[in-house]
Amino acid sequence: MLSTTPGPTIARSHLVSRAGGTALDSLLSPWVVTPFPTQVDYGIDGDVKLAELLPGALKARVLPVTFQYQLKSTLRRIRTPHTLRVKTSHLTFWLAHNVPTAVFLVQVSRAYRGGVVFVKLIDSTFLTDLESRRPRWRGLRTAPIRFVTADRLRRTEKERLAQAVRNWAPALSPGPA
Repeated sequence: MLSTTPGPTIARSHLVSRAGGTALDSLLSPWVVTPFPTQVDYGIDGDVKLAELLPGALKARVLPVTFQYQLKSTLRRIRTPHTLRVKTSHLTFWLAHNVPTAVFLVQVSRAYRGGVVFVKLIDSTFLTDLESRRPRWRGLRTAPIRFVTADRLRRTEKERLAQAVRNWAPALSPGPA
């Protein structure tokens, strides 16, 4: 008979993080979401390969389009506009990246199942907006990423993200101004 002795406690932050990852994976399906092991997390949590369902089959074809992501999960209710503060060094890294980088913000449900997902593609459009609002952001310890209602990602709106990734333009000014 198996022991029923209680084991270690799972921290709330780990439950929230796992639930956020599960919600993201479910929302993006059939795209291939590959989280990186936490031991090699250096500002990027994983990558996503776009895929399309084949008509009349329970199969999908992987497309030659990939982007990387950073995932932030919370149990707190996200009201828009919402500002997520990230280390300026991380934001500078994402802006200099040679592949598209998206930041996903997931409001996890209290039951740790599903959630509301917001996405911000870190690209030249993002940089222009950031510099118009916070021209001296590079001198700060943390930089703001602003999420608005239009950044909410629903299953039916994934094509909007796919198109943005396909049309991605790297930030032209990742270094000090």
